[in-house]
Amino acid sequence: MEAANAASIIAKDKIKKMKKNNHGWEQLLFYDIRRLEATEEEIKGLLPDLLTKTRSLRLMTILQKYLIFIDDGINKLNTIIKEGGIGVLLQANSAITIVWRDTKEKLHYCNSEPETDHCIVTSLMQMAAIKIYQCQQAALLSEKLGHSTIKNLLLTVIDNEQRILKWLTELQEKEKIEQEENSTGQSLLRQAYWIL
Repeated sequence: MEAANAASIIAKDKIKKMKKNNHGWEQLLFYDIRRLEATEEEIKGLLPDLLTKTRSLRLMTILQKYLIFIDDGINKLNTIIKEGGIGVLLQANSAITIVWRDTKEKLHYCNSEPETDHCIVTSLMQMAAIKIYQCQQAALLSEKLGHSTIKNLLLTVIDNEQRILKWLTELQEKEKIEQEENSTGQSLLRQAYWIL
């Protein structure tokens, strides 16, 4: 009986030491998750502006779906944040802020709807790639710390981002094909003009 109590005390002591040793890692994980949530909030604030700039029905649909995915991601990340007890971030700057600043500047150079859509698509692809990387790093750390629930929530966010990235890539490829077809048609028209 005493041996069982001693083993139980030793096991509890080991768990306390593990928690103490992982405290810094835990704080890093929850900070990264808080940063992800702030990134989601930032992108959510930017998407309505991008919706007003495009005339492409397909791109509008992707942007609207992205808003739904972002709301879902924010809800999932907020659940984790409440568990971790991480408050407001001290720094507001993020990679998304830089991408958005560049996007706004590039949009000033766009003279046509295809140029504007191209600018929006490439910027969204950058943002999605940044979020995927951040989520992957947090998922790896959550796995290392044995937080399978957190890892699964992060994998859902990654999956949604990858779907958006796939749709944007398909849209970009379709746009490229249409541009090639248009330039071939214009070239044939010019050749026909010169023949006459």
